[in-house]
Amino acid sequence: MNKMTGGKPTDAFTKNTSVKTVSLDKKTGRSKSNGTTTTTTDIFHHGMYP
Repeated sequence: MNKMTGGKPTDAFTKNTSVKTVSLDKKTGRSKSNGTTTTTTDIFHHGMYP
């Protein structure tokens, strides 16, 4: 990839408004709750997240 871009970073793309970032319980993959101890972040199309 560096050979193709000449080692220069490409411009960042604009995130579509239909893409949502959601924090989830890392152990269950479900929405966070009071018992959540660790989380992970995932991206979803609007309306498709837990």
